Amino acid sequence: MSWRERKQDNRKRIWVSVFMAALMIFSAFGVYLGSVSSGGDSFEYKDYKFKLTDGKYVVKLNNKEIPFYSLPQDVESLNVSKESVELIRRAWIPQVVFDPAQESLQYIELTRFDWNRWWGKPLVNGVTSASNVYPDLPVLSCANATQNSPVIYLNSSFLVSSQLKGNCLILNGLGVDFLRWRDRILYTYFGVLG
Repeated sequence: MSWRERKQDNRKRIWVSVFMAALMIFSAFGVYLGSVSSGGDSFEYKDYKFKLTDGKYVVKLNNKEIPFYSLPQDVESLNVSKESVELIRRAWIPQVVFDPAQESLQYIELTRFDWNRWWGKPLVNGVTSASNVYPDLPVLSCANATQNSPVIYLNSSFLVSSQLKGNCLILNGLGVDFLRWRDRILYTYFGVLG
């Protein structure tokens, strides 16, 4: 191949590259404009309007703007019985219990904090065994559950599931699963999900 042919071949490659780069840039810009014009940071579920704020989905419920980590359709597949939700709604003082030795503590802390903040009723927090990390929390279990003070046990498990045993709701999961349970329970508590 002569010098002139190589030069022409290189020019073709450069123009094709420039064209492809421009196409990708304009495509990305078009997607951006489309999401902005269609309200890319707001979502609707049934009659509820969510706005994405600081990485959370905020919706107005009972005259309060409550942030969620997931949209309702993302957690509605988590199975929670109506009896479980009614037990929590009727409870005077729910108890939240967890194993202090598990690895998901940061997610459990967020879940406990948010439930305490948004339920509008006092929560009793407890651990399943004595701990130096939580020396002020009492040791509690499902045996402490009553109708007026049910236990919600955040149990470390690879199987994401829930089960109601008497007045004790056991929520199984790991890590982010607890934030999904947090959202599922709050959505159901406020009537967004059935």
